[in-house]
Amino acid sequence: MDWRFRFSKSDLSDTVFLHKSGVNPSAGCRFVIIPPVESRRGEVFVNRPVRHQELYAPHGRELRSGTWTAYSRLIRREGTRAVMKTIADLIEDRFGLPVDAGRDMPAEGDLAHILSHRSHRRYKPDPVPDDLLEVLLAAAFSAPAKSDLQQSGVLIVRDAEKRRKIEALMPAMPWIADAPVFMVFLADNRRIRKVSEMRGKPFANDHMDSVLNAAVDAGLVLMNFIRAAEAAGLGCCPISVVRNHIEVISELLELPDHVFPICGFCLGWPAGDGHISLRLPPSVFVHTDRYDDSRLEQEVAEYDARRSARFQIPDEKQRSVDEYGLAQEYGWSEDKARQVSKPERKQLAKYLKRKGFNLE
Repeated sequence: MDWRFRFSKSDLSDTVFLHKSGVNPSAGCRFVIIPPVESRRGEVFVNRPVRHQELYAPHGRELRSGTWTAYSRLIRREGTRAVMKTIADLIEDRFGLPVDAGRDMPAEGDLAHILSHRSHRRYKPDPVPDDLLEVLLAAAFSAPAKSDLQQSGVLIVRDAEKRRKIEALMPAMPWIADAPVFMVFLADNRRIRKVSEMRGKPFANDHMDSVLNAAVDAGLVLMNFIRAAEAAGLGCCPISVVRNHIEVISELLELPDHVFPICGFCLGWPAGDGHISLRLPPSVFVHTDRYDDSRLEQEVAEYDARRSARFQIPDEKQRSVDEYGLAQEYGWSEDKARQVSKPERKQLAKYLKRKGFNLE
């Protein structure tokens, strides 16, 4: 179990004192607090356990509480003392399986951030500063791009009426309305076509790969943005349901030919810690020399049991009960099988063709 900490700043220096909520730091309890190393992003990374209750804020900079929440995720209780988590601990948190890999690696830096990822759907009302958003977007567009063609884009929806219309399309997702920032990530094959035209050259790749290249570029930018936002203490939630309403949203946002939305995106300061979503084991995803899913049924059954032990889907959340009935054992696999038994987004191919793409 993670310990949760609160912090206070000393009047005499820029020292920040961390202590377990409700406990006097001078009461003789042992705390594992970490001397920081400031990164270029202005984060403070854990370094090694010490017995002191102090952490220095870099250059007197005020640190948001979201940063300290991230710290608490990197500390676990061992008997009567708090100890630094390792990368192996974070892998176990993510997959629910014991591992030796990463046991000698402290849970710090980029690896710890990635393994601790969680989606956030509840946000504080505090705005996200424009200069911080600019920094995050710069980090996002530092992602790899196929052949350096750079076929991605982001559209920030600031117009209140446009946001209201998008929110109305997805009433089951109130976090879209609550998020301080709402954006749409775009696959943009239009730009390179225009560059070809500007330089008087033919665009000779008008086929299905144009769609895939732009979509993959946008996905890489999306993931880079999530990593950057979480490093800054922000919470995120991609909204794939945007593609259920792709024609309406494209028209509303005035998207031209050869540009299409990959997903919507909510961004804000988290109102809570969120939770780690247990994943299928790496053995399902990773293959060596040949594709092999011969153990899939067993792996999924074991995964269902692990996931239900951590969080059991309540009866009222079961899908399509009128059609499939109320299941006695309703795990991830039953939930997802019911989800994909209903057709969605059958209009995508026609939409892409109308946007000028050749899908051959």
